[in-house]
Amino acid sequence: KPAAARSAPTIPPPPPPSTPTRRTAISPLLVLFGVIAVVSAIVLLIALNLNNSTPITADLPTVIPSSTPLPPTETSIPPTETALSPTPTWTLTPIPPTQTPIPPTPTLIAIVPTATPSVLLPTAYPSDWLPIRLEYNSVSLWWVNNSDQNLNVNNIAFITVDGATQFEGNRWALFYSRVERGACVVVIESNANGPSGQPGDCARVNASVNANSRENFWARDFQVIWNGQIVAQCSATAGVCSAAVPR
Repeated sequence: KPAAARSAPTIPPPPPPSTPTRRTAISPLLVLFGVIAVVSAIVLLIALNLNNSTPITADLPTVIPSSTPLPPTETSIPPTETALSPTPTWTLTPIPPTQTPIPPTPTLIAIVPTATPSVLLPTAYPSDWLPIRLEYNSVSLWWVNNSDQNLNVNNIAFITVDGATQFEGNRWALFYSRVERGACVVVIESNANGPSGQPGDCARVNASVNANSRENFWARDFQVIWNGQIVAQCSATAGVCSAAVPR
């Protein structure tokens, strides 16, 4: 049997073309009106809030705390004010007086010989002592040797009772070392031109010296010292003083 003729495959017809979906276009004018409406509503709500003093609460987003702390955003500003230093404590120190104390006037110490016997009066001298005499005025002092022996001028010295002024007999020794018997020596006041009042029993002057400003001892009461021993004390106003010295 002859093969049956194969029928051609049936091809479904293509679907009808779909009608394209039509997108609705939004007019820009409508958008503008919508924005104006929203803004007007907001302004109205703000006005009502101000008039009614009713706070407007808005839903705030819930903040979920994070496990990691966020660093602070504020930077601490160091204070600009300078710290005041503590007030110093003042200690009052007493001021010593400015007045300078006046030192006491030094006391003049008299030159006292090692042996200081009592002053002998002319009537109390031992009989073997050699007599001498002193005569003095404002200008000069005379030492007269009334004994029968020559006397060494280095043995005698004079000092005021207060110890301020003295005179050594060795001043005469620069010119002549002795006072011969019946002769005399003289010391002249520092400002005088020459001696005055030579005694009548002074046959000759063995030596004459000028006193300096600290040697006018006879202007005050004075003592006569022979070889370190006080043998007489004479008054400045008497003008004459008799004494005796050991041989």
